[in-house]
Amino acid sequence: MAVADVDRDADPMSGLGTCTPEEVEVPAASGQLSAMQRGCIELALAKVDPATRDRLSLALVANALALGDTATWSDLAVRHLSEIDPTNPSLSYRLALYRYEQGDADSAFRYADQAIANRAQWSLEDYASKTYAAYKLKAAAAQKLWQAVETRRADGKADDTDARLARERTGLAARAWHDYAEESGLDAAPPLALCTLADIDC
Repeated sequence: MAVADVDRDADPMSGLGTCTPEEVEVPAASGQLSAMQRGCIELALAKVDPATRDRLSLALVANALALGDTATWSDLAVRHLSEIDPTNPSLSYRLALYRYEQGDADSAFRYADQAIANRAQWSLEDYASKTYAAYKLKAAAAQKLWQAVETRRADGKADDTDARLARERTGLAARAWHDYAEESGLDAAPPLALCTLADIDC
């Protein structure tokens, strides 16, 4: 049987059409990217300039979100934040909230912290409310981690030092949330209550 010749110089994107940001961002927002468009984007990510790569990756993220495919959305968001743009605070916050709701407080804490670290990219109009929300989520995640340590300690799987460190982490997150709340004129009562619970001065 004859073996077909392989064109080693063939463009792997041949036959997939084109997938510029202008072509894919609108359908992505409503979850209407075709399999061919998604494949085109995946291949293009390794070849395009950083700005285009960012837009194409976010199109994939938006498409998965619009479809309600949270597992794929989470994977794509993690890839975007780890390989393409770690400074996107809105995506970091949304991923932190998703992980928190899924019971992964450790990831929620890290991604909320990443959102806070890059909060300067939020618009002036949204800055205060989104920054407050990120501090709140980070503190909530820290409290969940503390509660988990206390449960393990009750079962003999963690010691007093583990519990103290988890409490102190919660207290520091609560204090940061409280400091920002006071600075921005937002509700400081919830973080103050958490400071009291964690036995830390705010």
